[in-house]
Amino acid sequence: GAELCFPVTGLTEPIRVFLGEEIERWLEIRDTTGRLITVLELLSPTNKLESDERERYRRKRRAFISGGVNLVEIDLVRQGAWIFQDGLQSVLQQAGACYGVCVFRAARPAEREVYPIRLRERLPAIRVPLRPSDADVVVDLQPLIDQCHERGRYHLLNYTGEIDPPFPPEEAAWVDGLLKGKGLRP
Repeated sequence: GAELCFPVTGLTEPIRVFLGEEIERWLEIRDTTGRLITVLELLSPTNKLESDERERYRRKRRAFISGGVNLVEIDLVRQGAWIFQDGLQSVLQQAGACYGVCVFRAARPAEREVYPIRLRERLPAIRVPLRPSDADVVVDLQPLIDQCHERGRYHLLNYTGEIDPPFPPEEAAWVDGLLKGKGLRP
């Protein structure tokens, strides 16, 4: 058969694609020997939306708990499945919370501390466990999240669209009024 001959025109340039690095964020508290004492996890949409990532996160949680590490899970993500265990989910739902914080203390493995977070309320100040011989550290979430909101420039996002998943009508009206009051919706 006949062969096709293409003239050599030079090096073909690739298309360069720069991907943002996927960063997982958590805070570890270690003692002076380097032993892991407490982990604070700020849950991400990935933890809640993708079943493989959700299961990976649950394995990570089990590893911390079985390893005797205190764990503080902070869920401020509207989308996706609840990541907390069933009993904790029902407590949060009964409290009217759409978000929550769950604290596991290694010294009390059969118990969890749950902080319900309701939409119209200030974020709580939570107790973060350290070693059993140490006093808890109080972390006030509201100023931390406010600072993240400003530094991350989330106030520059487009807030004119509908929230997914939608809030119940009364909550949706309250959110709409709040966003309009801040000039983020027409």
